[in-house]
Amino acid sequence: MKNKLISYNIPPMQYWTDCEEMTANGHLLIAGSTGSGKSVLLNSCIYSILKHSPVKAQFAFIDLKYVELANYKHLPHTLAYCTELQETINLLDACIYEMKRRYNLMALQGKKTFDGSTLYIVVDELADLLLTDKNTIKNQLQKIALLGRACKVQLICCTQCPNKQTIPANIIENFTTRVALRCMSAVQSRQILEIKGAENLPRYGQGILRNGCGYTKIAIPLTPEIEIKKRCRFWEQAIPKKIRQ
Repeated sequence: MKNKLISYNIPPMQYWTDCEEMTANGHLLIAGSTGSGKSVLLNSCIYSILKHSPVKAQFAFIDLKYVELANYKHLPHTLAYCTELQETINLLDACIYEMKRRYNLMALQGKKTFDGSTLYIVVDELADLLLTDKNTIKNQLQKIALLGRACKVQLICCTQCPNKQTIPANIIENFTTRVALRCMSAVQSRQILEIKGAENLPRYGQGILRNGCGYTKIAIPLTPEIEIKKRCRFWEQAIPKKIRQ
């Protein structure tokens, strides 16, 4: 029985039509083997967050591949879109400064949570990012992973199967929500979820969600690119560029 998903109390597949809940309760990690649908799920999550105006949701995109997150470059929600290493280091420093500002404000107000907008830091490939400059970026991400949740600075990261050699445990442990797509082995499944099972998933279309409620087998929603572009165009036209500047 240990080889079956049911031994970990994962219920039958549930259809997930709104990804916003995945991003509502802290940092989100999406992981799986190449071609398993990580970008599909990531874009569906961003699309869902874009129900909100820039007053409630803001983005900082780190896109080392130049093209994965390009649709969102000109949104009024987008504070930064980085494709180069030094840009990324500067951006993460700015996010840490913003975290400190928010904590100071919370202290002045006597509050334990931040009332303002959520800043989502979206990383297309976390392992690749860490390998570009491991020491600097590792320290920056550790601070954000540890302290970001209460002040609404949240990470949304994609990666292939994370291991301790590329992504330190004290970063992975702070991802309160994780989605594992198809993996190549039980070892890789454990790296993401701390249980095996993701290696038994179909190659496309399904995942295992881990959050505060336990484990749930889910169907990954496919948001057509035309719908994503339509929503982006709405916001770009709704808030003229002159006002944004």
